[in-house]
Amino acid sequence: MTLRTMLATALAVTAAGSATAAAHPGGGGGAVFTLSNQTDGNAVLAFERAQDGTLTPAGSDATGGTGTGAGLGNQGAVVLDDEGRWLYAVDPGSGDVNAYRTRGTDLRQTAHVASGGAQPISVTEHDGTVYVLNAGDAAVPANIQGFKRSWSGRLTPIPGSNRPLSAAAPGAAQIEFSPDGSRLVVTEKGTDTIGTFRVDRWGRAGTATFTASAAKTPFGFAFDRRGTLVVSDAVGGAPLGSGLSSYRLGKGGTLRTVTGFAGTTQTAACWVVITRHGVAFTTNTGSNTVSSFDVGRDGALTLKAAVAGTTSAGPIDAALSRDDGFLYVLDAGADDVTAFAVGHDGALTAVETETGLPDGATGLAAR
Repeated sequence: MTLRTMLATALAVTAAGSATAAAHPGGGGGAVFTLSNQTDGNAVLAFERAQDGTLTPAGSDATGGTGTGAGLGNQGAVVLDDEGRWLYAVDPGSGDVNAYRTRGTDLRQTAHVASGGAQPISVTEHDGTVYVLNAGDAAVPANIQGFKRSWSGRLTPIPGSNRPLSAAAPGAAQIEFSPDGSRLVVTEKGTDTIGTFRVDRWGRAGTATFTASAAKTPFGFAFDRRGTLVVSDAVGGAPLGSGLSSYRLGKGGTLRTVTGFAGTTQTAACWVVITRHGVAFTTNTGSNTVSSFDVGRDGALTLKAAVAGTTSAGPIDAALSRDDGFLYVLDAGADDVTAFAVGHDGALTAVETETGLPDGATGLAAR
């Protein structure tokens, strides 16, 4: 059975009243998740991860909302919490955010609520506080909105947490908590700006501090375990001209540049993930490659391999398994997922390519 057939079957079952449609409930193995992002009904697609890193489609669960059917220019449409017990996903077409309790590849939806804005594209969580990045539309400016997750998984809007970005339509790309949960970071592709929001003990975001990015078109980003912020710089898609930059969060929400620009010699670096050992991987959408960098103790970036791995067409989202043993890349141009084994030195070895995703699929989360 193809993944498209499984998706259609799962959506039909859910519409009939099933609470979940995952094909392999329970289990203690690894899992990978993405979003179908379809205009006639969004769904979380689940894959069971074997010990060798290969993937097996494990069904899907309809969110109850809709997608856009096209790329979102984002990172973080679907994310797992640090323990891998909760999954959060956006509905960019209908303007919702969802929470799921997870066990293996089994998904139990606990919340489906309005995102507090238009076209939610990225979500992040820290210790039960959830924030959504809304890209906005012609009528509603871009913003962020906070929620509290209850023990049962309900999402309740946090009063006073809705905050605007630097402009009505800044080309927002991603939102993520700093490792200690005290700050939120948002990248804006269209304004070449990175915004930071201080978060108080009640989970309310304060007024943003906006800093000009060190390079053009800041896109996806990730924090290393020492708190270094590593950002991909697509540089407007300039051929062979993209790279990464790194920053440290300062007092008052300011950003201190560590590495202003470290080139990939590839095109359109857009998504970033970092291993616990300080190796950063970025997907190069225009080159169909993955580049790797060493992140120093001081946050400085050094190119490790311009082409650490080769993907199918249009690599976008990337995710590492919880043990950093495998890297997964969603290839938008080929509607598939490329899997790599990650060596102790950060070297990548191709494992397989899982095909048959619906056109427009977005977001990737792994454990």
